[in-house]
This record gives sequence, structure tokens and C-alpha cells, in this order.
Amino acid sequence: MFYLRQRRIKINLLIMTVIWLTGSLDFYMINFLVNTFEKVYVCALASSVSDFAAEALSALIYKWLGARWTYFSYFLSSLIGGSIILAYGLNHQDDWSFVALILVSKFGITSAINVVYIGHNDMFPPLFASAALGYIQLMARLFTSLSVLIA
Repeated sequence: MFYLRQRRIKINLLIMTVIWLTGSLDFYMINFLVNTFEKVYVCALASSVSDFAAEALSALIYKWLGARWTYFSYFLSSLIGGSIILAYGLNHQDDWSFVALILVSKFGITSAINVVYIGHNDMFPPLFASAALGYIQLMARLFTSLSVLIA
């Protein structure tokens, strides 16, 4: 593989693999945990609404901010939402802010995963892009199988 000899391609492949691994793990972990919350139906509805909004808006935000700032902002929103859920939200599941935190966390992680698909052609040459996406998905599926154990 000629493309794997190029330093930039290797770095992009590593970065996209880490993004996909963490995004996929977080996405499925939130989905598994939604069933354990007190307001299961409200949290599941908030999660679905957040997914829908993320799928609709992530491409526009990617086009506006570019790859680096898009990933940074999405993972930051997911990190902030998840950290507040752990520190405050799990003890206050009956409050409206818990549902808002689910929205923020799920929006960030769903958008990050969606941008992997959208930005993939910008990161890799067209002849290598499909092979790179296959490799990234293989690694993510293997790693995501751990999300059940972690959740």
C-alpha cells in the first residue's frame, strides 16, 4: 500500500481511528445507559431528538468550522455533558436538567460520528478512502463490543 508510506496519511488514519473508537464507544454506552435512568421514556425521546438534530446539523457545522474545530467542539460538548451527568445528573434524574444533559452529550457524540463519514474524503485520497473507512470501522466494532461491559 503506497498510501501507508505517507506520514500524513498514517497520522490521519490514527486520528480518525481514535475518533471513531471513542465516538462509537460513547454512543453505544449512552444508549445502554438510557434504559437504566428513572425517566426512561423521556430520556430515550431526548436521545432520539438529539440524534436527529445532530444528523441534520453536523454537515453544516463541519462545512462552517472545518474538521479540527468541528471535532473539538463536538467532543467538548459531549465531555462537558457527560461529566456533568456523572457529577450531578445521576443524583438528580428527576430534574429537567438531566434530560438537557442527555441532549447535549448525545448531540456531540452523534455529530462526531457523522462527521467521520462526511469528512473522510477530505482526510484521505479517493483511492485509499474506502480502505481506510473499512479499517476504521473494523477497529471501532471490535472496541465497541466492550461498551456493554463498561456500561
